Amino acid sequence: MAEIEWSLKAENDLNEIIDYIAQDSLEYALSFKNETFCQSREQ
Repeated sequence: MAEIEWSLKAENDLNEIIDYIAQDSLEYALSFKNETFCQSREQ
């Protein structure tokens, strides 16, 4: 199984997306973050 390394730009982009989602729903933003990182660990 290959390990995924997040670049600094990718991490920053992901954080911006999470911040955007959190403007409407902190719950969904945290869920999105957790799902994204869980999926990347499974790859």
